[in-house]
Amino acid sequence: MKKIPGIFAVLALLLLSVCGLRGVAAAGPGGKADEALTLFVKAGMAYKDGHYDQAAVYYEEIVRKGLESGPVYYNLANCYFKKGALGKAVLNYERAGKLIPRDQDLKANHEYALSLLDVPSIPATGAEWREKIAGALALLTDEEMILLALAFAFLAAVLHLLSLQRGGGRGLPVLFCCLALLFSAGFAVSAGGGRDNALAVAKTSARFEPREEATVHFEVPEGQRIKVLRAEGAWTKIERADGKAGWVPSPAVEKI
Repeated sequence: MKKIPGIFAVLALLLLSVCGLRGVAAAGPGGKADEALTLFVKAGMAYKDGHYDQAAVYYEEIVRKGLESGPVYYNLANCYFKKGALGKAVLNYERAGKLIPRDQDLKANHEYALSLLDVPSIPATGAEWREKIAGALALLTDEEMILLALAFAFLAAVLHLLSLQRGGGRGLPVLFCCLALLFSAGFAVSAGGGRDNALAVAKTSARFEPREEATVHFEVPEGQRIKVLRAEGAWTKIERADGKAGWVPSPAVEKI
């Protein structure tokens, strides 16, 4: 019997390692989880009584403890929406969308908040096919992309072995290998490349230099998606989808 080609073995080992690391990172002491559950219940009661500020404090505390989840970000976004902080609401709807991307209530609230802000659309630079692929992969969580990549890598390896033993075409192994690589790349972009994605939580002006008296380059409306290039003290350099870059006050933007 011939050995499995290196690419399949390396891909499978890489995906298994990523799964293991994420599982360890997600695991936490039972006490911390119990405390988060208590805070979640308190937040729900505060929200029900109309105490949106207090509810937001409870949800933020859960996030600070490293126990983030789709429902926590979704409820936190609703708190900010009720308070009229639409930029913060959209930010947390975006965060929730990475964890529960197909939730219809989340989608409706997110779109409604954006409609109230009336954020102008800025055409992105780059190939349209990349945008379409990114949009399709946005419907999956990171964990789902990992599992799909691992499943396709396994199927590709098994079918390749069968083709070596019995003969036959290699179209399916190659197809499944490509799909495994696609979902692996999607996860890499989401977990790594997406770390610089941010959102303007307040209306601000982007300047050519990181100082208040510098010339304004362009305006950044509340709720605008941007990319963080680097931060220097009280100022952060951002880039719009069309490639325009400028400096804004750091409190005006938050990473998604």
